[in-house]
This record gives sequence, C-alpha cells and structure tokens, in this order.
Amino acid sequence: SAHGVLSERIAHILFHEFVLKADVTVDFHSALTGCNIHPFVYVDPDDDEAGTLDLRIRMAQAFGTDLAYHKKRGSKLGTSVMTGSLTTQAEQRKKPVLTAEMGEADRISWNVVGRYVDGGDNMLRELEMLPGKAVRRTDQRRFSTIGLVHSEHAGLFHPKVTLGQEVQKGQLLGEVVDVFTHGAHPSVAPNDGVVLRIMLNSPVMTGAELFWVVW
Repeated sequence: SAHGVLSERIAHILFHEFVLKADVTVDFHSALTGCNIHPFVYVDPDDDEAGTLDLRIRMAQAFGTDLAYHKKRGSKLGTSVMTGSLTTQAEQRKKPVLTAEMGEADRISWNVVGRYVDGGDNMLRELEMLPGKAVRRTDQRRFSTIGLVHSEHAGLFHPKVTLGQEVQKGQLLGEVVDVFTHGAHPSVAPNDGVVLRIMLNSPVMTGAELFWVVW
C-alpha cells in the first residue's frame, strides 16, 4: 500500500517502480534466522498461465543450482501462504521472477557468495545482457514437495545429517535430548528425498522446524 505502514510503502515502491517496469526480476534470499539452507531456485508457479514458464526454466538452469523447486500454483511454502509474495503478485501481472535461496541469515555465508555471483552472471548471459554463451544446467533435480520435520520435544538439538544429503523414509535425521532426563527423542525422514534445510539453533522448543526434506 502506498499509504500503509513503512514496510508496506517500501514494498509498494519496489514493486511498482522496479518489478512492474522490469523484463525479469531476480530475487535472492537466505534461509530464515537460525537455519541454513541448501542452494536451490524456484520455478513458481510450475505452469505457463502467464506465458513465462520457458523463460523461468531457462533462468533457473542458467543459475545452475543442483535443485529446483517446481512449486504448484497456490501451494504453501512450508507453512507459509504465499498469495502476497513478490513472485505471486508479479506472476498475476505476467512478470517473470526467478528466486534463488541459499546460505544463512544475519551473516555472510562466504561459501555461497561465489555461487550467487557466478549464477547471476550466467543468467545475464542467458538474457544476452553480458557477452558470451550461457551454460545451462539441464540435469537439475526437480522437487515439488517440502516435508517439514518438527520437534515433538524441547531440548538440545543434535542433527545427524548434512545439507544436500540423500535420505530414505524413516532414516534418522537428528535427536532432541531432554536436558533433565537426558532421553534422546529421534526425528526421522518423512519420505525419500534430500535434506534442504536444517535448524542451527540449540536448544529448541516443542514444535520447532528441525528439517526440511524435499522430494
């Protein structure tokens, strides 16, 4: 809203002065505070109602992550309803957006900085904004489901897997240890897939999102 609170006014200006006037918007993200996330890109939504799907797939492949989230129209991101997101609002106006996400919040994740730079440069080559031929990663692994693994107990969290690791349904992902009884409460994979996000905080409260497993 142009007349709302400060954050709403900032969003209004960014959307109307940049997104709606751009041919393509590239949106870089990190994980939420207290989490780390494996590099991936969004193809959102995974349909061509706006006539931009081919461009968005080419951009995703040019960015070059090994994982690509092909998000179904109207689906949640984890537990979040995304109807007000930049991507959803832009798509309703037939404006393509490519979102990439990796690294931690509130700090510089130096291990992924180069991937952002190289991926961004390659996308610009794909758009013929930089000289040279873009290299597309056509072997990207697509996923459309994010399985949330919550803690059923409070305590000290000990992950047993790493980002990007392949896991099988029922495999141990981590444990939450009760600080009083020292009992270990296991968390297991809800499905065969890849570990996309891991909580870094310890201790954790009951209900904390410990892992995202995607397939």
